[in-house]
Amino acid sequence: MSKELLVFNPLLYDDRLEKYIWISDLSEDHCDAQHLFGYLMKNNIYINGFVSASDAVIGLKMYHKRIYELNSINWENAVVFHDVYLREGSLRKDCRTVGQKAITINPDVSGDNIIIWGGGATGEKVFHVLTEAGMKVQFFVDSDKRLINTVKCGLPVCSPDVLEEDHVIIEAMDKWKQLDDEICGRYSKRFHYSLNFTWNQIFCKSEDNEKEVFNLSNFWAYERFADKKIYIYGTGAVEMAFAGCLKLLDYEFAGFLTDRVENDLVKGKYSVMRVEDVPYEEDYYIWVYDWMKSRKLKRLGLRHYFEYECAFCLIGTVTDVKFRVDINLGYTYQANGKYPGIMVYGADKESDYKIAVLGGSTTDGGAFPFKSWPLILHEDLGKQGITIYNGGVSGYTSGQEFVKLVRDCLPLKPNMVIVYDGFNELSVDTQYPFAFPYAKTVFNYAIDNLEKNVVGDYEDTLTLGIGSEKDRFDNWLSCIRNMHAISKENNIAFFSFCQPELSSKKGMTIQEKNILLSEPNSYVVKCMKEGFRKHMEMGPQLLGGYIYDLSHIFDEESDIYMDSCHVWEKGNKIIAKEIAKVILPEIERAEAKRK
Repeated sequence: MSKELLVFNPLLYDDRLEKYIWISDLSEDHCDAQHLFGYLMKNNIYINGFVSASDAVIGLKMYHKRIYELNSINWENAVVFHDVYLREGSLRKDCRTVGQKAITINPDVSGDNIIIWGGGATGEKVFHVLTEAGMKVQFFVDSDKRLINTVKCGLPVCSPDVLEEDHVIIEAMDKWKQLDDEICGRYSKRFHYSLNFTWNQIFCKSEDNEKEVFNLSNFWAYERFADKKIYIYGTGAVEMAFAGCLKLLDYEFAGFLTDRVENDLVKGKYSVMRVEDVPYEEDYYIWVYDWMKSRKLKRLGLRHYFEYECAFCLIGTVTDVKFRVDINLGYTYQANGKYPGIMVYGADKESDYKIAVLGGSTTDGGAFPFKSWPLILHEDLGKQGITIYNGGVSGYTSGQEFVKLVRDCLPLKPNMVIVYDGFNELSVDTQYPFAFPYAKTVFNYAIDNLEKNVVGDYEDTLTLGIGSEKDRFDNWLSCIRNMHAISKENNIAFFSFCQPELSSKKGMTIQEKNILLSEPNSYVVKCMKEGFRKHMEMGPQLLGGYIYDLSHIFDEESDIYMDSCHVWEKGNKIIAKEIAKVILPEIERAEAKRK
C-alpha cells in the first residue's frame, strides 16, 4: 500500500518534551488549534496545553487545558506546535514562525518528478501543500476524460498514459485506496493524501462496530468533570477508550465501576469498585455509555447532570419521553400526557386560562433534569385556573414552531401564545427555512428505498419549495409576524421573546470565556456574526409591540450558562421572571373581563 503523504512530526512522540499548541485571539488560529488538538487526541498523543502571545486568551482554558504565555514555558524541554494542513478548506499562507509544524511532508517524498493524480479540489490542496514546502510538481493526472488537457494550478492535466515508472505519484482523491490497488504493480513510489477531517469525534471498535467514544463538540458536557473524581461505569471497549480520553484531557480518572468484572484486562491494572459503593464517595462524577446502566444509577438515587453523565443523553434526559417521527415537523416527542409534543402544567380544565408555549431545547420540559422556565412560570403565577401547554421541542426552529402553532396549539384553544427562541435559527438553511433537517433525512431515505411501481414515476430528488431571499433574521421575523397574525385572527394574545446567547453576553466571566473557547470555532463565529442581539437593539419600531428582547438579561449574572445557549435552572428562573413581567398585565385584563 502507498505511504501517507503527511506524517506526524517525530517530536510529538518524544516523551522527554513538554508539548504545546499555538493559539491566539484570531479566529483562524483558534480553529487550527482546535483541529490539531482533536487530531492528536484521535491518535492518542498527549498535549500539555496551549501557548499564546495574546493577553485576551492567556490564562484561560480550552478543553480543560490551560493557555500559557509564550515566554513562560521552558524552551529547553518544550516545543510548540502549529498546523495549517488540517483544516478543511483553502490553506492559509502564513506559516507560524513560532515552534514546529505538527504535521510534515513524508521525508520519503523527494525528487523533481512529482505527479499529482487527481484533478479535483483535493489535488489542488495537495499542490499547495507541496509547493509551500518548496517541492515542484510536474503536472496533474486524471482518468476523467473531461479533465484531460485542461489546466489545474497553472499545470496541465494529463492522461495516465504519460506516467513513467520512476514518477513519484501522490494519490489525491477520496477513493485513493481503489486507485492504489490498480496501480501498485506499475509504480513503486506512491503516497496518498487521506487526512480525516472528523477531528472532533473519537471512535473505537466494539463488537465489530465503530462506536463514538468522545465528541469535542459536546465538551460542555464534560466540563462537569472538573475537580471531580471520575468513575466509568462498565469495562468494555468503549469504556476503556473513554478512560484514555480522560487522561489526555487531564481529568482525574478514579477507576471503573462494575456489577462484575467483565474484562480481564481491568484486573490488577485499574481500580475497580462495585457501583453500589460509589454513592459513599465524595466529589465524584460517573460517566456511563450503556443506557440500561444509567437507569440503574437512577434507581440508586443518583441524579443525571449532577452525579452522572450518560453518553446518549446530553439533551433529552426525562426517561418517560420518547421521540417520534412526525409527518410535518420531522420529529416530536410523546410524554405521558395526551398531547404529542406537549407537556401540560396545570389542571387543563375547560375554564382555565390557557397559555401555549413554543420554542426549542431551551424551552423543552424534558431536555434537562431540572425545571424548565415554562414550569417555573406556572409555579410563579401561583394561581389556580391557569394551564400552560409547553410545546418546546429540542432543535425546533421558528418554522417548526409556526407549523406546530397551526396544527397543535390552535385546537387547544389557548388564550395566550408565548414563543421563546432565536438561537436555533443559526442552523437554519436560510434559502429553505422550512426544510427541516430531520425531515429531509427521512424523505431522502424514503426516496432511496422506494420502488418506482409503488408511487409511479418520480424523480429521485427532494423538493424543498420556493427559496427565500431573506437573511436568517428576516426569515425568523417573518415566522414570528405570521404567528402573531394567526393568533390575532383567533383572538389569542401573542408574545415573542428573543432569547439570550453566550457569545453576545456583555461582561463574560472566565468560566464563560472557557466555554466559548471549547465550542467549535466556526459555530462561535457564526453566533457572533449572525446572532440576533444587534437586531434586537435596533429599537421597538422593528419589534411591533409584541416582540421582546431578552438577549441582555444575563449580562450581570454568573454561573448561568451550560454552553452557548442552554442555562441551568438559575437561568430558567430569571427567564420566567422576565416573561411574567410582560404577560401578567394581559392575564389580569383577561381575568377582569371574565368577572
